[in-house]
Amino acid sequence: MKTFSVVSFLLAVPLLLVSAAPLDMVEFTRRTGDSCTCNGRHYNDVWNQSSNPAYFSNFEKIPFAHCPKPMYRYILNNHHLDRAVYSGNHFCGCITHDGAKTKNGFVAC
Repeated sequence: MKTFSVVSFLLAVPLLLVSAAPLDMVEFTRRTGDSCTCNGRHYNDVWNQSSNPAYFSNFEKIPFAHCPKPMYRYILNNHHLDRAVYSGNHFCGCITHDGAKTKNGFVAC
């Protein structure tokens, strides 16, 4: 019986891996016109200045109106502190590490 369960597991793993789309395969519609300012650093056309998407879990509970999960954060203009947050193709706002309570935490811009 153990052999069967191990075989079943080994057959199921590839199916799980195929069904979970990697982040770089998630398709977003490019938007223009969104802007924000983080500690004096102003970003126009946020979407086109953002790169390297990563899942944003929002442990800090930053309030974003009309932004359901999943949300993704993008580095802004290669600046190591600032991020743009999107839910699908909806711009939620910008966040920064500047002034956060923890080393890897965020606060709203």
